[in-house]
Amino acid sequence: MKAGALTARTIVCPRETVPVRLMNVSEESKVLHTGTVVGQLTEIGEVQKKAMYDDILPPKELRKDLADLLRKSKSGLTSEQRQKAKEFLFKYASLFAENNFDFGRTGIVKHHIETGDNRPIKQQPSPFDERG
Repeated sequence: MKAGALTARTIVCPRETVPVRLMNVSEESKVLHTGTVVGQLTEIGEVQKKAMYDDILPPKELRKDLADLLRKSKSGLTSEQRQKAKEFLFKYASLFAENNFDFGRTGIVKHHIETGDNRPIKQQPSPFDERG
């Protein structure tokens, strides 16, 4: 803290270069020169390592809901497209809701629907909608 910079504790895979995020908490600009020590790596125990690598390594199989989605899409995809879809689902599995209660909300994105001179309406989609 005496240098006016903070770095967060984090778990990283051992490698030659480790990315570090720093926060300047002083009022002055700071310059870091090559070779400046900004932190210390400490080895953690085996139990913790296993948990760390479980989060980094891809799962061995898709979640059931995503596997079902892939299976339902099979007829419309070539084998190459299906493989790419599978890789995509593995990579971004955490972004897909697992059930109807797994949705969040955000106030970050705001939108406006232009209705011209008409008042906006709110109604449920028709059960006979051609899209569903």
